[in-house]
Amino acid sequence: MKKLLLISFTLLSLSSFAQYTTLSYATASPFGKYKDYVASYSWRGVEFGYQHKLGESFAIGFQYKYNKFYEKKDRATYNFSNENFGNGAITGTRYTYSFVNNFQLSLNYIGQTNTKVAPYFGFAAGTAYVDNLLIVGMLEVDDDF
Repeated sequence: MKKLLLISFTLLSLSSFAQYTTLSYATASPFGKYKDYVASYSWRGVEFGYQHKLGESFAIGFQYKYNKFYEKKDRATYNFSNENFGNGAITGTRYTYSFVNNFQLSLNYIGQTNTKVAPYFGFAAGTAYVDNLLIVGMLEVDDDF
């Protein structure tokens, strides 16, 4: 089973040095305060990137990565205090979703490629868009309201 899983991950990662495009299966783990919202590891994700070579040693590009986090908690009573709903409680199964979209621009230095060891340095900066969705029973709360 482990060999099959490893082969699957290898086949899902496509790379082409001629065009510098990548398409990869991407996983993610929540950390810090974000782990309080959704603690489960994300096995649902994809990453796409493109780099355009500038001369012999430099490349400029972009990357996009998407991950979906999901967690289900057992039926319980949840108390809330909200300016839109007031104070109260709701009982039900809790489903937590988080959709994370990362965008990056990058500048990379590619060393000599005719040697056994080729240095590679990169700088990337970007932004992320996160959409959180919480469902308890029949109540759905989106962070966009």
